[in-house]
Amino acid sequence: MTHPAETPSPARKGIWLLVVVGVATLLLWFFSRPPAGQPAPVGTVPPLPAPGVPDAATAAAVLPGDKTLLGYGDATQPPEQDLTLLHRCLDNFLLLAKGMKTQPLSANGEIAAALRGEGKVRLPFISPGHAIFNADGLLTDRWGTPLFFHAEQAGAISLRSAGPDKTLWTADDLHRQPGGSFLRGEALNPPSLN
Repeated sequence: MTHPAETPSPARKGIWLLVVVGVATLLLWFFSRPPAGQPAPVGTVPPLPAPGVPDAATAAAVLPGDKTLLGYGDATQPPEQDLTLLHRCLDNFLLLAKGMKTQPLSANGEIAAALRGEGKVRLPFISPGHAIFNADGLLTDRWGTPLFFHAEQAGAISLRSAGPDKTLWTADDLHRQPGGSFLRGEALNPPSLN
């Protein structure tokens, strides 16, 4: 006695379709990989380093402050842009480094060390080799002069560059207030009240 041919159920057809698609995907992945020892094709994402052991180039490239300071010292931009970028960097750092609220920073050396991750809160934010640091590890303006910081209140820091003459408290200084405005002319260095 012969049995009529069974028609597969829709559920069984779906399972076979998933198996075929899965096998095809694995074969496509396997045969599209470059051979061992050859670089990946252009446009592919490089593999991530092993967890906890990033190489120096990767670690330096991903620090948030480095990204925030892109364009710092760019001669095609006004020098006020440098102070705005650094102020944005400080704001972002203070937002992330919660422990800094109880330890206000005001001196260039303290701020520079904190941004390198050498302060109370060990959060590297700018690479130690960044061009913003001079040989002594201080934050500098585009002319290589250490910046002057003044903490007006917690989290509100004004920045001052000595300007092209490289001498603080002269008419060409650049002074950025915490709110983003700049002082110029007589407002920058008011005459003595004597």
